[in-house]
Amino acid sequence: MFKKVFLKTSYYFLPSVFKILSFFVTVPLISYYFNPQDLGVFYVLISFLLILGPLSNIGIEWAFQSKYYKLSKEKVKIFFFNAVLIDLTLRIFWSVITFALFSNFGHYFLEQFNPDYNVYLTLILLSFIVNFLWISLSQVLILEKKAKDFAIIESLRVIVFIIILLILLVSLDIGFISLFLSPLITNIIIFFIEVMYVKNVIKIQMDKKILLSIFKFGLPVLPTSLVEMSQGFVDKFVIQKFLGFYQTGIYGHSQSYTNLFTQCTKAVVRVISPVLIKNISKKNFKNVNELNELNTLFYKLTLFLGLFVIFSSEYLISWFTFNKFTESASLVNIWYSVIFVSFFSNTTLSILIVKKLTKFIMHTSVHLTLIMFVLLFYFAKYMSIEGIVYIIVFKRFFIAVIRFYKVKDFINRSYFFTFIAYFTLFSSVAYLNNEFMINVFVKIGLIIVSGVDCLIDFNKKSKIMKFLQKNV
Repeated sequence: MFKKVFLKTSYYFLPSVFKILSFFVTVPLISYYFNPQDLGVFYVLISFLLILGPLSNIGIEWAFQSKYYKLSKEKVKIFFFNAVLIDLTLRIFWSVITFALFSNFGHYFLEQFNPDYNVYLTLILLSFIVNFLWISLSQVLILEKKAKDFAIIESLRVIVFIIILLILLVSLDIGFISLFLSPLITNIIIFFIEVMYVKNVIKIQMDKKILLSIFKFGLPVLPTSLVEMSQGFVDKFVIQKFLGFYQTGIYGHSQSYTNLFTQCTKAVVRVISPVLIKNISKKNFKNVNELNELNTLFYKLTLFLGLFVIFSSEYLISWFTFNKFTESASLVNIWYSVIFVSFFSNTTLSILIVKKLTKFIMHTSVHLTLIMFVLLFYFAKYMSIEGIVYIIVFKRFFIAVIRFYKVKDFINRSYFFTFIAYFTLFSSVAYLNNEFMINVFVKIGLIIVSGVDCLIDFNKKSKIMKFLQKNV
């Protein structure tokens, strides 16, 4: 029954598996060679990409999702070329602007500015430009349900990166610059692999209507994407400004664990999203609600696994990083709660995109994120790093809640209250454990109860699995 669903999920999860495995190589390796102060510099510089990404793809991913099933195969190929053309042009343009601004004004914003930072940023920008095909190609592979091809490219990217990093850092021993050279060399190699796939899904033909349609669709969501992604730049900038590069390193290290959680979530979402979008486009909201029933199981599994994260993160991180980054454990526990929000947001965001409510998406994201920025700038110097993470997590939570109320007529409200319940339960356990250290017997009891809860719900989901089996 679960074979087809499991197989496709496995394909999407395969790159995540490689990233998880690479995590156990790169994190100890980087922790051994560098301290939080060094990595604080790295995390701040690399965060520029979080601003450049939205400026370059201007909502290309959302444009693909909105129009893909409405275009002929020939038009999709033309659409692909024009999307790539826009992406490449904007990547080059914004990279030049970024370097010009940073090289002239960077010393005003970064503590203890070093001219070498200009070299590091140049390598980051070159790597960013070379990777221009992937945004559009990944969307085609996902929407065409070519999970295997998607997995091959993403897995190779991880494998090549590890090999390059080991050569530069261990064999050649070139030090800190290896952190910036590794992504660049990796993206150059992967670019030639992507070209082999692109030749089958592209038709080189400029189309003014398509170009305008992409801009017309993308520009309203640009502020949303830009503000959401710039969060990853602003938070690190604020932390290094008020708390120093050391605390920025601790903070950035905690996010590397969060990336593992995100990869697992994306693997599941990438399987469900095409089916979800297709049913929303055809107004089959009964099927949409059936898919939403699966979220209940996801919440329960997320809670069960999350309890292990809460109760073991401090010991594992301490051992894993040679006691250099143990302080990040409490942050990891807080970040984990974002998984609940991601599962819940998938349906609401898909409905808003298909119904072209991009302005509403923009307003909810921009307004709450700007409020968050104000809170960060004002309170950062008075609060701990944990407080900063709580502000960021609850911003995402409130955005998800507000967006739900816009589409509540299409979604069964019971799934909303289930989300609230499991998010609150996990966050409460994480907070209590961080502040007071929960008794070991209570920990065991919580894990047992959560495990039984998962098993009971799993047996009720056979109907939904049959639906997915027919549609995935």
